[in-house]
Amino acid sequence: MHPKAPPNATGGPSDPRLATSLVHGLEVLEALADAGQSLSNGALSRRTGLSRASVSRLTLALQSRGLVDEASQSLGFRPGLGALSLGYPLLARWGLRQLARPAMLKLAQAWGGSVSLGLLDRQHMLYVETVRASDPPGFQPEVGARLPLLPTAMGRAWLACADEAELAQLTAWAPAGLDLEPVRAAQARARQQLEQHGYCLSVGEWLRDIQALALPLKMHILGQRLILNLGLPIRRRQHPDFPEAAAADLRALARLIEGRWAEAAPDMANRVPTKTSPAAWVQAVKPPPLHPTARTLCAGLDVLGLFGPGRWELGNRDIARLIALSPQTVARLTFTLCQRGYLQRRVQPGGHPRYQLGWAALAPTQALLADLRLRRRARQTLLTLSRELGAAVSLGLEHRAHMVYVETVWRTDGRAHPPDIGAPMPLLSSAMGRAWLGQAVPQVREQTLNRLRVAQAEDVARHLPAALEAVDFFQAHGWCLSEDFQSDIIALATPVQAPAEGRCYVLNAGLWRAPDLEASRLQAMASRLCEAARQLEQATEA
Repeated sequence: MHPKAPPNATGGPSDPRLATSLVHGLEVLEALADAGQSLSNGALSRRTGLSRASVSRLTLALQSRGLVDEASQSLGFRPGLGALSLGYPLLARWGLRQLARPAMLKLAQAWGGSVSLGLLDRQHMLYVETVRASDPPGFQPEVGARLPLLPTAMGRAWLACADEAELAQLTAWAPAGLDLEPVRAAQARARQQLEQHGYCLSVGEWLRDIQALALPLKMHILGQRLILNLGLPIRRRQHPDFPEAAAADLRALARLIEGRWAEAAPDMANRVPTKTSPAAWVQAVKPPPLHPTARTLCAGLDVLGLFGPGRWELGNRDIARLIALSPQTVARLTFTLCQRGYLQRRVQPGGHPRYQLGWAALAPTQALLADLRLRRRARQTLLTLSRELGAAVSLGLEHRAHMVYVETVWRTDGRAHPPDIGAPMPLLSSAMGRAWLGQAVPQVREQTLNRLRVAQAEDVARHLPAALEAVDFFQAHGWCLSEDFQSDIIALATPVQAPAEGRCYVLNAGLWRAPDLEASRLQAMASRLCEAARQLEQATEA
């Protein structure tokens, strides 16, 4: 199935069906995501062309939904952890990381570069998965990174195999009057290169010190073609067989990913969540009251927050019922979100439109992940721990009385719905949340519990006694355990302090409960987890 142009590709600023406040709020969010640094209201005003008063109103509304946080030392705003949860359903639903990441990492390590999967998001290529063996100063890609189409190998590989329907999608997003001749000329060159060599190449044409080759996969997700890319620092171009040897390795990886996808695809679109994940998701995305000065923006963001495990696809009537808005208002919001690429619209013959998250929801993820410095240092530690402990190993941060996964590594253990970047976890019933409560100073802990008593009274009644016991255990042992979030999972967790970032991470290991699991093994696992946490803390101080 090939992508189609968005409904009513005009959708210009004067289109009366557009919710203008929502458009402007998303422009502010995207400006922050693209900046790579914190921005003041004045800087955001200059980047978006909006008045400073409007930007101030919009950033307050974005803050109310956790998508924007104030930067330290009053340096303006940066993307908030809520931006991770916005894109989480896309990663969780399709499971690309589980299928492709181990083999991608192996190739990245073999060549000392980065290996990425991407697809078209409006007029850019968007990374939906990326792994790397090194951190070149000029290019440290993350999930959600957006790349230009014409000068990159990934963009050229997409152009080389794009048919007329896919080009129609691209031009539908183009501003009026855009000269498409350069696109047509670039497509002709890319097709010639793909036909002659089986890949597309870019050497220093986008970033001066980066070379990359890419090829298309025989895979589509939500109608979008996937592209596989290998990027290397140019200083490594001493291999006598580059790029041919690298291309051969990339082709072998492509066939492997395609084969695994073909085996798993029948189950991917309707993946079964864990028993508790839908409830946890609904609890995590329950919208707060609309911000009084940007009600339309808040309502649009709340629409995006409805999508998740158990709610992959919704119609306007579903949305109106869930967030108590009129059908007319919801129709305007969904139209606007489709125009911006945050939703995708699907209509079956004789049916009403239904919506799924669009790939633009991943775009704010890049800047936030890039800002989490300890996360980058922890990748290899998480991989090692996962192999040693035979468990899923994750790193999380507290966000508005929930824990949010910022990195995770898992084994292929048959888990129905494994954790992924952006997964929201309850504070009281998860080991990760209990470890965070244990390390918090008493005043902060009590403030957090009071917020939970108001917002999640039922969860507090059920889990607070066990959570407080876990806090006491943590004070004595430096780690805690939970079997309450999911009955067939045992999880251990311990905090990792990162004072240079002003953050406290939590390191978590989860494994299937086994009838022969001995207390001595749990103790050994906990000791290894705590040892890894202290090593990460020392690395942040170096």
